[in-house]
Amino acid sequence: MRSFRTSNVRYPPPSSHPSRPPFDTLEDMIKDSMEPTGDSYSTSRKRVLARDGYRCAITGVYDELSRDRCTELGDLRGVASVSLEMAHIFHESTMQNIDPAVNRDSENFRAYNKTYNAAGALAILKSFGFSKFADAFTEPGGVHEAWNLISFQHDVHTSFDRLAMWLEYTEMPHRYKVCTAHEDKKLSIHQFAGHDRQDYGADMFVEFNLKLQGVLPPDPFLLALHATCARVAHMSGAAEFFDQVQWDAEETRVLASDGSSSTLLDHLLTPFAVIPERVSAYELVYV
Repeated sequence: MRSFRTSNVRYPPPSSHPSRPPFDTLEDMIKDSMEPTGDSYSTSRKRVLARDGYRCAITGVYDELSRDRCTELGDLRGVASVSLEMAHIFHESTMQNIDPAVNRDSENFRAYNKTYNAAGALAILKSFGFSKFADAFTEPGGVHEAWNLISFQHDVHTSFDRLAMWLEYTEMPHRYKVCTAHEDKKLSIHQFAGHDRQDYGADMFVEFNLKLQGVLPPDPFLLALHATCARVAHMSGAAEFFDQVQWDAEETRVLASDGSSSTLLDHLLTPFAVIPERVSAYELVYV
């Protein structure tokens, strides 16, 4: 579940070059997006933005930087734009700073635990028959593949990462129903999307573009896993627990003397705990 939920993540800002002239047409900018940049995340970001029409996949709000760089988009009137972000379905933090060579005797407990937890997450993927994802994520930049990314505005991205919003499969391939844990979130999405007030209670759907050659849509199996984690988190009360721990971690400056802060302390110390060496992280990830 932690591999699909995250919090307090610093997202890389969109890259731009001040001396680069804007594109006259949307077609020119899409063609440029297909050229590799040398960096896996930057390349995928450009391609996923193009796949999603330079708009938030949920609200339809345009990417501000893309509008500034394209005359055709910049000439649009009466449309909102913000800085869009790339949401990872299987979150990038799961695979960051792992080291298969680190062992239990290493002084870097955090690196060992990080690698062990990542290996556990990948082992779960394999146990469900998703070896192709586990194998891809162990490759450099694999977590940044287009099929693991979606263009979202910041508040939608945050809700998706917190498992407060998810995309549910429909009978039409690559078309999903937008589901939220709370009705007020659905209301805010309707408002951002510019829907009429009488439609605020209606179901919302998103359909991903399949026409951009070489850029795959979000993988339906990964989205199904994300949706399953979201539903289980809310049905079990785990989502509220995670939110409360995050809130307490941000607000608490001194632990309570009566022991009531033990759950928070355990959460904060977990990254530094020594995990029993039942099976090596290398075996879980690479075997």
